[in-house]
Amino acid sequence: EQLLALAGAVRQAGSVDEGTARTDWLDVERRRGISVKTACASILWQGCRINLVDTPGHMDFAGEVERCLGVLDGVVLVLSAVEGIQAQTEAIWKAVRRLRLPALFLINKIDRAGADTAGLIQQLKQAFSADILPIQRVLGEGSEECQVENFSLAEEDFRETCWVNASRWDEGLEAAYLEEQPVTDEQIEKSIRRGAAAGEIFPLFYSSAKKGIGMKPLLQGMVDFLPSAGGR
Repeated sequence: EQLLALAGAVRQAGSVDEGTARTDWLDVERRRGISVKTACASILWQGCRINLVDTPGHMDFAGEVERCLGVLDGVVLVLSAVEGIQAQTEAIWKAVRRLRLPALFLINKIDRAGADTAGLIQQLKQAFSADILPIQRVLGEGSEECQVENFSLAEEDFRETCWVNASRWDEGLEAAYLEEQPVTDEQIEKSIRRGAAAGEIFPLFYSSAKKGIGMKPLLQGMVDFLPSAGGR
């Protein structure tokens, strides 16, 4: 709903809790506040057409999710900053990797008490992939005043992290890293984007979707890191 509103596809974001979400159109979905069937929506962001395929999150409808994966060019895997990795998260991730789909991670609900993004990222890297790359920091985690802020390659620690991640799949950057040769920020950035589009690096974002926080960086991340349909 927030993505649709931000892109101008709707005037105002609907609410799952209030039963006004556009992609929850079945009576049972609006009554129970959960998605049962897959729904589609289309938005335009900075001249790029993004077709959103909104799948159920509940474990009972995991089969509905897996049936959709074959038509996707990229995935945004949403987790809760409070509940963390759940059984359906693991099942979907296995299917995503089996199909070698590019993926972004989105840790949502950063405004809720008990949010533990640092602990969740550690779990994700251990259970899913060491190539998960957080590209933002959270300010005021677990509070109503929470915000997200993008890292910059001007920050030495982040630049080093990006270089290491890119080096795992980019032989040119790997050689430069091992031989301590200089590389430009542009080289690192291009390698990260190519690696993400190839399903080798997985950028991670944060949000409080209920408050509309983190939506613009996520939209930009879809354009920057996920591949186009390529005529499919």
